[in-house]
Amino acid sequence: MACVLLLTLFIVPATAHQFKFGSCNDPKPISDFDYERFSGTWYVHRKLSTSSECLAVKFEWESENQKYSVQETRLPLLSSASPLDVYVTNVGNLRPLNDGSSAMTLVWEGMLGNLLPYTFTVIETDYDTYALDVECQSLAGFSKRVSATILTRSQTPPTEEQMNQYLATVATQPDIDKARLSAIQQVGCAPADSATYNVRLDNNGISLMSLSGNEEVKQITTLSQAEEYAKKVQEKEEEKTGTA
Repeated sequence: MACVLLLTLFIVPATAHQFKFGSCNDPKPISDFDYERFSGTWYVHRKLSTSSECLAVKFEWESENQKYSVQETRLPLLSSASPLDVYVTNVGNLRPLNDGSSAMTLVWEGMLGNLLPYTFTVIETDYDTYALDVECQSLAGFSKRVSATILTRSQTPPTEEQMNQYLATVATQPDIDKARLSAIQQVGCAPADSATYNVRLDNNGISLMSLSGNEEVKQITTLSQAEEYAKKVQEKEEEKTGTA
């Protein structure tokens, strides 16, 4: 099980978008957007067409570079079938299209992210409680991938009344069907820094990091090494359960 899980995490990134025909429709951005106040960790409670759990996004504003460093951390649904807590971290950057605007260009490192950037627009936020964003990626000019996200500062889900208000706002945006915004499991999710492993995807490729101090895992730099380690873990699990 561990072998299958780890290899799947390496080769199958989560999908959280919907394909549409036509070019991107730019939503109205917030003017005088406060980049510093928006910084920090946000928890995702709804996202378009995704099966991920425990999804969180951390934005760090770099004033000298006028950009956000972004880390999206998720626990895929598949990992619930494993005794290992395996998180996946996508690394990217957000750059404002104009000074003071909440409309930005989003580039995820690795996975051809530099070739097909997204537009990422915060359409509404109070900075302290909630935020709503819309994303769009143009594909050759005749099709696109769209997404929308409902985020809060708290891991506790919004009330039904609050969620209905957020969904109503998101539904005013072109191409966004609120019925397709998947609920993200946040209850019972451990902090990412307490996970057993973290699979990180960035410009350096894929790295499997043990967050529990396992020195053997820290030496893993290739997929074949990850596969070999996963097999060893699986064999140990089978010995414990007597299924070997």
